Amino acid sequence: LAVTMRAAVALLCAGVVAGCGSPDSGPSADIGRISEIKASFGPQFKVTEVAPTGIDPRVLAGQSKGGVFALYSLYQKPSIFQRFIAINPAVSGNQNVLYTLDREQAAQFKRLPARVFISHGSVEYAPFRDPIISFKKQLQKRHYSGLLLRAQVLEGMGHTGGKGEAYSKGLLWVLQDLAPQEKSGLQVDMGG
Repeated sequence: LAVTMRAAVALLCAGVVAGCGSPDSGPSADIGRISEIKASFGPQFKVTEVAPTGIDPRVLAGQSKGGVFALYSLYQKPSIFQRFIAINPAVSGNQNVLYTLDREQAAQFKRLPARVFISHGSVEYAPFRDPIISFKKQLQKRHYSGLLLRAQVLEGMGHTGGKGEAYSKGLLWVLQDLAPQEKSGLQVDMGG
């Protein structure tokens, strides 16, 4: 009974301490405020002003069912995201919803303003891969105004093996138009 009572008291004290503490929201990262602390940087660093809207692109990315969700959002929520990465999207498992949405989009609008990256592995299971290829071809044939589409086959990859490569290539593609045009700090430092 004494051990149980001590354990209960210890648990109660821990609860009181935790309950009385202030929640730690942790550090907040706001890259837009970097210029406020630039004086604390050494002379070897150069801080330039960057507009907050220039560094806040909205990208929706997913793999398999997440990839099909990204493509679904392309049609259903075009005002929320304009950049989409669909890796091995489960096109075959959604009862042709994407084909229907695309047909409706094409019938009503000739514009689909978005940057879209769709990929699949070259050794993906054929009944899963073939609908992805078919959907990409359908999307390419539409010639939507404003649609920038990159279709990528990841050589030697199956369903999950190429996720890292696909996310990297997808991000590079959908954010390509936001890349700075001037030389990077590394290029400047190395005389490039």
